[in-house]
Amino acid sequence: DTLWREHLQAMDALRESVGLRGYGQKDPLIEYKNEGYDMFLEMMTQMRRNVIYSMFMFQPAPATAEITG
Repeated sequence: DTLWREHLQAMDALRESVGLRGYGQKDPLIEYKNEGYDMFLEMMTQMRRNVIYSMFMFQPAPATAEITG
């Protein structure tokens, strides 16, 4: 959830800044798509890292002996 929210905020910031690239003879829509895609891939990479880290840090609870009576 956190990474997705950060990604959406970064996309908003990109949308605001990409308009100025039209002055540099670049198509703002293409720039937005390319950079947005790169940012999405980076977010997915970070998610994978977080999942793998969580898997390695997972410690199962010790087995408890059942009392039969």
